[in-house]
Amino acid sequence: MGRFLLGFAIGAVIGAVVALLFTPASGENSRQDLTKRLGEALEAGKAATNAREQELWVEFRRQLNREASADDQNNLLDQPDQSAELA
Repeated sequence: MGRFLLGFAIGAVIGAVVALLFTPASGENSRQDLTKRLGEALEAGKAATNAREQELWVEFRRQLNREASADDQNNLLDQPDQSAELA
């Protein structure tokens, strides 16, 4: 996922530079367009980050539950049989 984001960022920068060099629009229009696109890219990045964060929290909780279940089972196995003491 990190390599994808790095590639995306590099591609965005290269695309912006090429657009600025070859655009027939005025400088003001180009800056406005670039600002708009940058804002859209940042919003998309934030949305992707939030989605991935939620996925990681779900996985983290799943792992905690697995470990807690395994610990509970190990604790039951480690306890001596108390039924013999009651008889």
